[in-house]
Amino acid sequence: MSKLKLQLIDFIFIALLVIYGVMNAVIITPEGYFRAGTKFDWPDETAAAFLTAQVAEHTSLSASEPLNAAAHGLIHPRSLNVLGEKLVPASFFGLPVLYGLLAKITGLEAVLYFTLIFFCLALYALYDILKRFGSPRWAFCSVLLVMAHPGLWYYALHSYLPNVLFLSLLILSAWLLVAKKNIWAGLVFGLALLVRLSELYWLGFLILGFMHLGRRQLSRRLILFFMAPVAALALFLLVVNHNVYGAWFNTGYGGLDGLVKNNASWLGLFFPFGLHLSWAWQNIMKYIYQLSPWYVWLASGGVGLLFWQKRQTWRIWWPAIIAILVAFVYLLVFYGSWVFVDSAIYRMADLGISYIRYWLPIYILLALLAGYFLAELSERLGRRGEIFALAATIMVAVLFYDSSDIVFVKYEDSFLKVKSRRETYQAINNMARKLLPPSAIIISSRSDKIFFPEFRVITLSDKPTSNSPEWPYLQILSKDHPLYYYNGERLEKL
Repeated sequence: MSKLKLQLIDFIFIALLVIYGVMNAVIITPEGYFRAGTKFDWPDETAAAFLTAQVAEHTSLSASEPLNAAAHGLIHPRSLNVLGEKLVPASFFGLPVLYGLLAKITGLEAVLYFTLIFFCLALYALYDILKRFGSPRWAFCSVLLVMAHPGLWYYALHSYLPNVLFLSLLILSAWLLVAKKNIWAGLVFGLALLVRLSELYWLGFLILGFMHLGRRQLSRRLILFFMAPVAALALFLLVVNHNVYGAWFNTGYGGLDGLVKNNASWLGLFFPFGLHLSWAWQNIMKYIYQLSPWYVWLASGGVGLLFWQKRQTWRIWWPAIIAILVAFVYLLVFYGSWVFVDSAIYRMADLGISYIRYWLPIYILLALLAGYFLAELSERLGRRGEIFALAATIMVAVLFYDSSDIVFVKYEDSFLKVKSRRETYQAINNMARKLLPPSAIIISSRSDKIFFPEFRVITLSDKPTSNSPEWPYLQILSKDHPLYYYNGERLEKL
């Protein structure tokens, strides 16, 4: 391929990446965002946004709530825990720490775009890695398919969810490692673990596979320079943990901790959500195959083509291939076996289901294999390859169109519908701030995300009555703080 053609491919890719980034940045900006801020549809996002602001403004991951001494710990949103008289993280706090520190420089308004920015940087890094170790066509096709995948695209639009940020940091770390920027690579890898430490379950196998592939380049110097910042961030994590929870190894992620404690066997250690192969298979079919069948078909072609072309080198590669395969199979079974206690989750969530956001690495693998299939065929078909390349371009465009329908319109949790709900939440919050005193406490079943942090919130499954176990604590609170119940439509004073 001529130098001019390579430069043209690079130019087209960068232009498409800029268009993709700018278009999505415009889409994720709610109406009146820079004037009134925004609310979120996920309790996790609400908590992460609050903690990010705490870090940015107070360099703290907790917030004082002295009323909880009298309220028996009732006052908190769903995705924050209570520790004494403090509100503390109920999940991983890497994202609020990273974004909060960055927000000290940029301002909190910019945080809405951080995940999208990191994702676009990771897309460029992935493109460069694939060019170095593969071909420009493979890089171009694969990264476009990553951009177009509905799961990856959807979660790149959710600023305060950690999954896309975690993957983006992993890719950027690999890119820096390839560029021999070992200290920076270790720092970014450490940040990835800070964001989603639980992913070490499957990531360890993947690391072993790539270490085998690059074993000739490994040296004590490389390992030392890479691991030094990782170790420093691990120490930082322990110190923050101790400051927030009062213990070195406590976490706010009680759900996962509880699962591990309740499954003391080796099986429970490696599969804390249980091992349910038939259930995992159903989830794989629904959230991997049915979500994007073309990716699975094209990736299958890529696997076949890769095996046929590289069969002579399998003897050299097989340990790495097995380690990488084990990593992704383990990832599928690990999260696929998760059975939600609340059956309403399955009825209400489509794109918002947890399986999709935990399987984002699988979607990247499918995109890489699918891109390999398209690139190799177009290159090896000779003159007919140009026709095939045109057909492949049309196919990718169709995939973008189909994915845009899924991401933005098709489901109740598609992004434009979520964005509309968020704008409604913000309007309700604005009205509540006009009508209610700042000391008011609002009780609801699932609407804490609308009113927090401007108001203190309590989450109860039903409207409290004199027979409710919480009633004595509510009576104590009501002496100095008016109580309101929000039923999803209106506020009423208790």
